[in-house]
Amino acid sequence: MGPISDSDLCLIAAAGPLITIAQGAVGFWLVRRQRSQLGFALLYMAFFMRLLATGLTLFNPNDEARVGQFLGVGTWTLPVTVVAGLFILFLFASRELKLGFREQFFCFFVSSAVTTLIVGVDMAFWRRG
Repeated sequence: MGPISDSDLCLIAAAGPLITIAQGAVGFWLVRRQRSQLGFALLYMAFFMRLLATGLTLFNPNDEARVGQFLGVGTWTLPVTVVAGLFILFLFASRELKLGFREQFFCFFVSSAVTTLIVGVDMAFWRRG
């Protein structure tokens, strides 16, 4: 088997964001259909993960950025589009569930704490060398 082609690398890079977008869409559907808090959690985490990945693109292009570069639409077009789309779904879901700033801040706090914990544990136990 030879080296991976650029088009295959693009498909590999697109797979993660596509799964996350699907997760957000399922979450939004659950909120709209059943007013599901689990659905909101799925949607929120999809938004939060893509937002963090987009922020990290300043240091190293995330998956959407690499796909955008491959497609010739620029580094920031797809990351901003994905985050904006998930943010719009997040806003509609928040309105549907009548969630205010307090609940949204709680989601942000818990997500940030969990992410920080995971990164910290990874750095402590899996030293790169």
